[in-house]
Amino acid sequence: MYSFNNKPLKLVRADFCSLQQVKKLLDDGRITIGHMKNLVKPYHSPAKISKGMKCYSHHHTTNECTSQVQLCIRCGLDHPYNNNCQNEIKCINCSQDHYAGHSACPEVQQIRRQISQNQREKRTQLLINLEQDQQLHYNNNNQSFPQLPSTSIQQQQQQQHQPQRYSSQPQTYASIIQAQTQHQQQPHKND
Repeated sequence: MYSFNNKPLKLVRADFCSLQQVKKLLDDGRITIGHMKNLVKPYHSPAKISKGMKCYSHHHTTNECTSQVQLCIRCGLDHPYNNNCQNEIKCINCSQDHYAGHSACPEVQQIRRQISQNQREKRTQLLINLEQDQQLHYNNNNQSFPQLPSTSIQQQQQQQHQPQRYSSQPQTYASIIQAQTQHQQQPHKND
């Protein structure tokens, strides 16, 4: 696949209607587009970094910013940014020659690495918690079985052959229907 200027694309974004389609595609590992098979990998968007838009620090948001003055994003000096600023480009955070908040800034890269690491740890912890939760709910113990009824098979057979007696205790509709269907399913003896 090629971009608009005929350069080969390294990444393509695909949107899907359902999570099942995504899971199937990731399981297959390939997608066919225009008679070409392409590798498929999950995409994790880059971590978004907040920054104060007055001082351009990455340690707080604009609402939390305590700076009394507006700094220039281009040069870091005490004046609002405008297109006429001719000062040397200098990052406020690392003092290198790029705008504040640029992706090449070592501080931005460090914060992104930390956020990505935290997200990986959270995803891992969620998977561990999910697995533990499933083990609690679906614990297959081949040594633990429910208690069997205390009546013997002979007592059960005798109870089945006795005529239905109605007690003074109220019965549920389900129990009456169950008793009737059991009585109908028993084979009749021909005399």
